[in-house]
Amino acid sequence: MDCGCDPHNCVCTKQKEDIWVVLSDDDEEEDVESGDGGKDQASKQGEKLGIGDRCGLSSDTCNSKGIVVIEGDDECEGELKEKKPKLTSTETDSSSLKASNVSYPSPAGIDVRMKLSTLEGPKIPFQLREKANNPLFSTKLYQLLSQPDLVSSIQFNYMMELDWLLDQYPEKYQRLPLILVAGSKDNLDLETHLDVSHIRLFLAPNLQQFGTHHTKMVILFFETSVQIIVHTANLIARDWEKKTQGIWVSPQLPRFNIEKRQLSLKEIDRGSLPPFAQDLDEYLEMYGHGKQNGVTMIAVRERLFAHDFSAIKERLVTSAPGYHKTHRISSFGHMKLRRLLAEHVSGNGSLLTCQCSSIGSLGKNGRSKSGWLGGEFLQSLGTTSNICFSQRKSPHFRFCYPTVENVRTSLEGYRGGSALPHNIKYKENHSFLLDEACVWKANWCGRTHALPHIKTFCRWNTKQCTLDWALVGSHNLSKAAWGQLQRKESQLHIRSYEVGVFFCPELLGQPVKPLQSKFKLSLSSPSPSPS
Repeated sequence: MDCGCDPHNCVCTKQKEDIWVVLSDDDEEEDVESGDGGKDQASKQGEKLGIGDRCGLSSDTCNSKGIVVIEGDDECEGELKEKKPKLTSTETDSSSLKASNVSYPSPAGIDVRMKLSTLEGPKIPFQLREKANNPLFSTKLYQLLSQPDLVSSIQFNYMMELDWLLDQYPEKYQRLPLILVAGSKDNLDLETHLDVSHIRLFLAPNLQQFGTHHTKMVILFFETSVQIIVHTANLIARDWEKKTQGIWVSPQLPRFNIEKRQLSLKEIDRGSLPPFAQDLDEYLEMYGHGKQNGVTMIAVRERLFAHDFSAIKERLVTSAPGYHKTHRISSFGHMKLRRLLAEHVSGNGSLLTCQCSSIGSLGKNGRSKSGWLGGEFLQSLGTTSNICFSQRKSPHFRFCYPTVENVRTSLEGYRGGSALPHNIKYKENHSFLLDEACVWKANWCGRTHALPHIKTFCRWNTKQCTLDWALVGSHNLSKAAWGQLQRKESQLHIRSYEVGVFFCPELLGQPVKPLQSKFKLSLSSPSPSPS
């Protein structure tokens, strides 16, 4: 089926010879209050995973084929750099942004499962923009919203600038039905010069103290299909123009039978749905059955599952507020990730990496086995189908978060640090992160100076330079996002709404490897002679 994209800039998942992935970092809300100017609560992204370098692994050791993850090009540093004194000027050091004259190729036969947002704006040097916006691994919101035959859309997010968002739709689509799903009007700028009679606002129910509606997802309904997009950006200009964001796009999923009557929710057997559809339905169910401004999630779910989701191999890991017990304890948060790892991942990679844009309270003993991070959370991340985390030597853990120098020399200057919240009162309790922190660096794809707002969690096999698994989405490093086990591990308490996409070789049927090494192979190959 034709996905409707420009054939030279297609963002849809297509089965090709190799599969590649782009990882990045995002903002999130944690167990303390935060805005998105303080968006979430983590504040120190390390500096080498994600689209940057892999922790503890020189990119020169990679020789890849298969699915790809975008990462950096230099070796990681084992600790965060010391904070340097603030300069009198908060402007970006333009001399450090000069890009080389290398022309980066677009290797053929590559399936890039995760893309990055393009860098935009007049202050971005042309060569840097050309390098960072390679259509092989980058796309923009306008491109996604410009596909043919769009009839309506739903935007799930934390922060929104309505005037900017509507400008991302082509003029012919700006009056199509649009549903905005958010947590609070406090984080929404709804002022616009355009007509909004076609727009409906749905506020997520059951939000708890310190919890947020942090999900970043788009549902696009076309005349005969639907498409799901999971990303890491708020719907505001600065998130899409000068930051590193991750974007996963499903193929367009066809309707079963256009002439056939749409089934009601009571007639749909969730167990008969493809796994991804089951994950999505389980998440949307948490918005309840209530009607707001003429919108109900029941109607959304019925419309969604009139389509065939069997083409999607990835899975969703979601979070929703509440105390999840019995069989639902493994339906959300890190316990859902633990279940997927136990069911699908057999690799024994030696390195777990976490890349985020916000950090919540991890507690005084957070890194110990009795604490949240070193205990239940890393136990979940370390699970495999072969052997339990507790029965083997645990993999190394690395944490990627920007330093003050990253922020100072970023495209946004010090202003960019507002999207990297981390409460100063946690400084002493979180000092252990310095021992496992990595430097953000992604020169090969022009992203070193584009602060990571993407969030990635993955496990690396450093010997083979492959990924055992990866997750990209809205989750930051916090108990509010991932959940905390309580009452002798009989319930999981979650405060926020989150959505992330999980993938691994077992699900995709091919190895997952870093895209950067594929580029290096292409650059080292002799250029064909002109005919």
